[in-house]
Amino acid sequence: MTTSMKLRWNNGIEVSDGSSLIMDPKRTLQGVPALITHAHSDHVPRDVRKPKSELITTPITGNALKSVFRAPEELLTISSFGKELEVGNLRVTPFIAGHVPGSAMFLLEKGDLRVLYTGDVNPRGGLAVEGPADVPEADVLIIESTYGNPKFRFPDQDLVRAKIVEWVLSVVSEGSIPVFSVYPLGKAQEVIALLNKTTNLRVLVTEDVARMSAACQPAFKLKYEKLQEVQDPKVAVIKGPCSSVPLEGKLAIATGWALILKPKRVHRAFPLSSHADFDGLLEIVKRSRAKEVYTVFGFSYDFTSYLKMKLSVKAAPLGRNWVYL
Repeated sequence: MTTSMKLRWNNGIEVSDGSSLIMDPKRTLQGVPALITHAHSDHVPRDVRKPKSELITTPITGNALKSVFRAPEELLTISSFGKELEVGNLRVTPFIAGHVPGSAMFLLEKGDLRVLYTGDVNPRGGLAVEGPADVPEADVLIIESTYGNPKFRFPDQDLVRAKIVEWVLSVVSEGSIPVFSVYPLGKAQEVIALLNKTTNLRVLVTEDVARMSAACQPAFKLKYEKLQEVQDPKVAVIKGPCSSVPLEGKLAIATGWALILKPKRVHRAFPLSSHADFDGLLEIVKRSRAKEVYTVFGFSYDFTSYLKMKLSVKAAPLGRNWVYL
């Protein structure tokens, strides 16, 4: 591995190798290309409507940036999974991340140096993603650590899905309405796909969920209707956390945090996650065969401590100081 690149976590993941790029920036930088892993608001620049540089991403994320976040189409560069782009002095290839529809990992290459940034990642995939995380080998891995503590080990996700369906049908049989409060991108499409696959219920969604779901079409054949007025009791409702619905029903959430939290006024909390759990993160590290690992988000210190002590991997949280590769 040659020394030809430096990186840090500052306004996003900044990469410099003579030219520069930034991944998942909080704000774009003049003339610095920005790689966007997916269309969750914490990974989208705050100035997305008037970015100072091109935004490089996948087709579904590009759709969401245009239709939901109002990014200017002329500054979007769209790349399919596995398609290599030249960005400055680097070769950049997006790989399936398995987190939400359109989510990507980015492999950066210069000479014989390979750096992989996972963004948010899921090695198990789901019902409404392109597949499980497709992890290429790399010399250096920058990995999320949202659930990077050993206490976060999720139950079998297919069993969780089965419990969701069982609960939905039980609520409907009682004459009530199951209402899911979930992220408009990712978990919403997962629950829609699950109910489409396992029930004959009409799925009604709030406007925020409808906009994100439309951005995912036609790649995912999701059947849903916009929520207007509920007359047929045999329905399920999916809403964003900030949306209100004009009906009485039983409220559920679906999140990995359900392992340790159950908010008040929630009837059921299902530990269904679009992220890797602790063991999933370890799996990604091993599959990448990386010699150096840097963590971002969540339990960064816990995860790097485990990697160093148990796997003897060189690891550290990525911070504001430049790391020279």
